[in-house]
Amino acid sequence: MGEGKLDNLCIRPKATVRDAMAALTSGQKGIVLVVDLKGRLRGTVTDGDIRRALLEGKDLACTVEELIRAKARSSYAKPVTASRDTGMAELLRLMDVHSVRQIPLVDGQERVVDLVTMADLIPDRSGEMQAVIMAGGQGSRLRPMTETVPKPMLPVGEKPLMEHIVEQLKEAGIQR
Repeated sequence: MGEGKLDNLCIRPKATVRDAMAALTSGQKGIVLVVDLKGRLRGTVTDGDIRRALLEGKDLACTVEELIRAKARSSYAKPVTASRDTGMAELLRLMDVHSVRQIPLVDGQERVVDLVTMADLIPDRSGEMQAVIMAGGQGSRLRPMTETVPKPMLPVGEKPLMEHIVEQLKEAGIQR
């Protein structure tokens, strides 16, 4: 990622939630790295962390240090990190296991040296994937249900069958 690009993702523990929001916006990586004066990682802040803090009654003037203390009581207490030489397969495995989309890379002294995102490892290829849903036929085996409703629009639970299919395609990364 390079040193210059990492600078706008790093904030100090005494920075405010408002500062973190500005860094999230300018950094465009979905994460802000909270580092001490020596560049050692002390925590991370994401949109979700800010949303949870606001729901708990914290305001935009509270420090990110307070957010990190609150996270210490959650399953996100310690940031998921890796060393600079961690391979792509292991980074993807860590992202999957911990349900994260960004991993700070640190050296032996826990100083941040880079940030890897899911988009870095798996570029967006949604434009390349397309699907065709075959929905033809008379629906004769499902009569009398298909006398007034086409088979793809038959309700399954609370939604039509076709809506379930489209949602599953979206979850698989297919946009067209």
